[in-house]
Amino acid sequence: MADLFVKQAKEYLQTRPSYPAKLVEFIASKTPNHDLVWDDGCGSGQAAIL
Repeated sequence: MADLFVKQAKEYLQTRPSYPAKLVEFIASKTPNHDLVWDDGCGSGQAAIL
């Protein structure tokens, strides 16, 4: 069962579009300090790796 999850997770990571750079830049422009980030409700976690 774990192997199935690993395979699906890898495929998801490879095929799901990333967030647009402009969106990340916009959000970053609204915060004065970038040393610490809280990703509340990150879902798949892909926003956390940006």
